[in-house]
Amino acid sequence: MQQECTNFVNYWNSHRIRAQDKLEIPTGIPNHMFAFPENYGATNESIDLSDDDIQDVAEGSGVMDEEHIVNFIDPDTKQQCVGLIPNPEKIEAKNAIEAYRFLKQNIPDPPGT
Repeated sequence: MQQECTNFVNYWNSHRIRAQDKLEIPTGIPNHMFAFPENYGATNESIDLSDDDIQDVAEGSGVMDEEHIVNFIDPDTKQQCVGLIPNPEKIEAKNAIEAYRFLKQNIPDPPGT
């Protein structure tokens, strides 16, 4: 799955964005636009971060705590998902949309949504 995501990111960031009649968006190749923002009427506003900086932010925010990573959905909903698809790791990326639709059809929306 990770390799497929990486391949898609590489493809997307290497393709040419063409002008759109009804949208005011930059045109060009995303990787080139990022590397040379001045060629597109932009400026480089990025800042360098060390691994330690990123670790400090992760620890301070708690986003990498196990409960945030593992429990990103309601426990009841997670239990329903596991009941319907007990081995999600066996689903191939090409079938992910079908699995999502299956879950969406078989798990009711929580009240108030």
